[in-house]
Amino acid sequence: MITRMKTLGILRAALAAALGLPFLLTTSAFAQAPEATTERVTVTGSYIPTAEEVTASPLDTVTSADVNRSGQQDVLTTLQTRNPDFVGAGNLGNTNANIAAGGTLGGSIIQIRGLPTLVLFENRRIADSAAISIGSQFTDVNLFPAALISRIEVLKDGASALYGSEAIGGVVNIFLKDDFRGAELGFRYGTAVEEAVAERRGYAIAGVGNDTTQIMVGMQYYEIDPLFERQREFSILDGGVTTTFGGVGRDNQGGATKFYLMNGTDPRNYSATGINSPFQVGVAPGSIAPPPFTGANPGQYFLIPQAYTQVSQATITSFDLSTLPNSTLDQSRTNINASFNHQIFGKQLELFGNVMYANNHSESFLNAQPLSNGTGVIILGSQRVNPNFDPTLPATPNLIVGPGTNPQLIVENRGNPAMWNPFQESIDSNALSGRYRLFANQRYQTNPRIFTQTANFYRFLGGLRSQITPDWMFETAAFYSRYDIQYINRNLVNALALNAMIAGRDLDGNPIPALDFFARQPVGTAPNQISQTQFDTIFGANFRTLDSFQRVFDAKIIGFPFSLPAGKVGITVGGEYRLEGFKVADSPEIFVGSVPIGQIDVKRAIQSFFTELSIPIVSSAMNVPGIYNLELGLAGRYDHYEGVSEDAKVPKVTLRYQPIPDLTLRSTFSNSFVAPNLFQTNGPASSGFTTTIDLGFGPEDQAQVQGGSNPNLVPSTAQAITAGLVYSPKFVPGLTISVDYFRTLQQLIVSTLGSTLILNSVEQLGTASPYAGLVAFNNFPGQPGAHGVTGPGQLHGNLASVFVLDVNQNIGAVSIEGWDLSARYNMDLRTWGQLEFGINAVVFTRYDQKTNVNTDYFNLQGLDFTEGGGAIPDYKLTFLLEYRLGGLTYSANANYIPELLNGIGHDVENEDQSTFDPIEDYFAVNMRLSYEFGKGYVEPTAAVTESKDGKNTVPGAATTSWYTRLLNGTTLAVGCNNIFDRDPPFVNGANSATDLSLYDGFGRFVYFEISKKF
Repeated sequence: MITRMKTLGILRAALAAALGLPFLLTTSAFAQAPEATTERVTVTGSYIPTAEEVTASPLDTVTSADVNRSGQQDVLTTLQTRNPDFVGAGNLGNTNANIAAGGTLGGSIIQIRGLPTLVLFENRRIADSAAISIGSQFTDVNLFPAALISRIEVLKDGASALYGSEAIGGVVNIFLKDDFRGAELGFRYGTAVEEAVAERRGYAIAGVGNDTTQIMVGMQYYEIDPLFERQREFSILDGGVTTTFGGVGRDNQGGATKFYLMNGTDPRNYSATGINSPFQVGVAPGSIAPPPFTGANPGQYFLIPQAYTQVSQATITSFDLSTLPNSTLDQSRTNINASFNHQIFGKQLELFGNVMYANNHSESFLNAQPLSNGTGVIILGSQRVNPNFDPTLPATPNLIVGPGTNPQLIVENRGNPAMWNPFQESIDSNALSGRYRLFANQRYQTNPRIFTQTANFYRFLGGLRSQITPDWMFETAAFYSRYDIQYINRNLVNALALNAMIAGRDLDGNPIPALDFFARQPVGTAPNQISQTQFDTIFGANFRTLDSFQRVFDAKIIGFPFSLPAGKVGITVGGEYRLEGFKVADSPEIFVGSVPIGQIDVKRAIQSFFTELSIPIVSSAMNVPGIYNLELGLAGRYDHYEGVSEDAKVPKVTLRYQPIPDLTLRSTFSNSFVAPNLFQTNGPASSGFTTTIDLGFGPEDQAQVQGGSNPNLVPSTAQAITAGLVYSPKFVPGLTISVDYFRTLQQLIVSTLGSTLILNSVEQLGTASPYAGLVAFNNFPGQPGAHGVTGPGQLHGNLASVFVLDVNQNIGAVSIEGWDLSARYNMDLRTWGQLEFGINAVVFTRYDQKTNVNTDYFNLQGLDFTEGGGAIPDYKLTFLLEYRLGGLTYSANANYIPELLNGIGHDVENEDQSTFDPIEDYFAVNMRLSYEFGKGYVEPTAAVTESKDGKNTVPGAATTSWYTRLLNGTTLAVGCNNIFDRDPPFVNGANSATDLSLYDGFGRFVYFEISKKF
């Protein structure tokens, strides 16, 4: 409560000062300080223009030259190459094929240090990706084409006081080229040396302008081929484990899980595996085995003698999952950006605007759906085994059905068994629980899942700005942005059609050949086998139309109302009204593992008010000993989100101090917040599969998980502190060193407990686990047919039949601290050009998380998780070396990631992390060589002579040749990413057997670029 009162007090003081200062314009008695000669500019982190090169908040600027030298073609990988702070959860892009593709639907997410990060386009928000309609809230940075980027400003500090929600880790502010005059064309082709994964890019820019008007249009088309798991050695056979494929069976005989494979004697040529012991529970050792399969008559044994062999889990999980999935997306992107600026009355009234369009088409492939009696498959047998069989009780004599069978086992005579069930036992959801749990598995790899996303983005902005006086400026704008996705998920299995076919019927009840569920190749030409046409009827597609939008009106006034002895006081007062929402329309068909979302249409209004003060305390002109410059900054913001019970009120304080001109000391304190998004508060229940789980016996199957919205969520809050220095010694021209300490605490995070935590707790504690009510067999807890756990140790080996509830809550916290380090040195070699060195590092000294208010913090530092879950290395380094001479530029940049520990599938909160498998360190180098013809070239000035007739003439020797004119403005570049062909380290249990959100999976990648300016 004390902390909250202090926060409100600071905010009120900032607001009062902001509202009161303008009225002092005419009454100020302070002396005017000398005007600065350096032009004031506005940078991310403040709305007040400044002439200072070093700001109070840590700010990096990535220029178009940085984008080029990175060798990358999207914002995410460019920033990861340039800035080591883009690690941790949420940094996920083109590599999120395979299972993670469902999280972003082809888009790219960026986050600073794994914390919520606000992405702005030229100081303003844009609509979230329509993937919000499946639960992922993010701004898709694929909207910004590499060839059109002017600069990217990265603010590594809490900034909600100025910019609002999401700015906990900081702000990424992206600017596209808008002041270009002339024309430019460019083309790029690149290819991986190992296997032909190629990319192609073409772009065009054109701009015209004069003293009052500027118009520019730019377009880029980019496409890249998919990288399949089978195309890289590191992902072949190591892309994960499964016990779900043709005919695999598992049981729990005697309380121990056993796996079974067919030994090859099956006369029906399943070329698969099957189930054994559940059907021999009543057969005493040494008794006569049941007769072989001869038909489908009720009451007859259907077990094929010697057809099945018990094997180890390692044998079962050796199934090759790498033949079908792709590790990176098959993607094509089209981006168009147009901007204009027109001075109606000079700087006193300017009209400006922007139109942006983007299209992103992506596709990914995944192994076929895992099927079992845990996903609704029903294979009737002649009888059902009693799961609660007690061998100490006497047999019931009037239920004898076969030699050596204890009648007490038999609880039901089903009759009319499925033709291709070789057992007397029915295999359905009722067999998933009890002493003799049993399930049979299948995966129809002939019909892999295919995910196709086609996204369209539109943005329209128009605004006015006015330089009212030299000290006052006003700006307002209205803009609309929309993001829609057409999503198709093909080759999903219709459980009703599958079960009908197993029973020898179509959905209308007409007789057809029965489907052999155990066979890997179920299609045949024999009279009792189904045809390909009939088989294809069990598959279908889920179609979704997803839509996200924003309508925004904003206004702000910026001015310097009066002066103090140290200089002019700056002030900003502004507000914003935003209407945001999303829609989803889902096809109604129900498939295995796919629950229709239905029709959703929700929206909400947000009102925001903010203010900022810049107060100079001491300037160099005052000649104060030990203080060359001292400046204080205050900011505050109020946001009201419709439907959210708690408003956001956040302050920020900054201090900038220069004891000498070469050294700047800086510090900030800020509160930030993340408002719960509409999907978290108003979305539907969502179902899917968990990541691979380890219950202490090695990686196992994926359970099914259901999440959901919570209308009672409140904003997550954060407190951040930064403190550092920037040193640019005059005695070493070109050298700049910066050191910044950061500490952030985020609380009330909207999240889920996590299926790994829930399942490990229930496996170890059974009904004593606080999460026991969230886990059931057969169906989700509380749903028809669901069976809860009855004790510990029941989940191991049976996760494919387990269902978990894991809905959104305001839970837990994350606490991080560390250091940002940077050194850059530009050496002027005079006639020999320029040489530049650079090194950047992030060093974490703490990265802890807690699950909820009742648990302790646990460590995440040094761990790697699944794609999207992120990695938190102890530190990360990026390096730069560049040499420039005239139009020649040679660049080399490198990334180093130290050894990590593999947290995938582990309960990192309770397990001993030192026992986790190590992940090797990683070092990759990118190089680029470019030459720009005519750079520094001066058009020859012809000597003017007078001819005999008195007319001036220009000698022909001074005329520029045609080939010089053709080459001038042309740039050629060649480059190689990952020049030493470093394979990504093995990450057990990860998609593609590594973390492609952290490491490069393409290997050595060469490219060629050409561009021409006119």
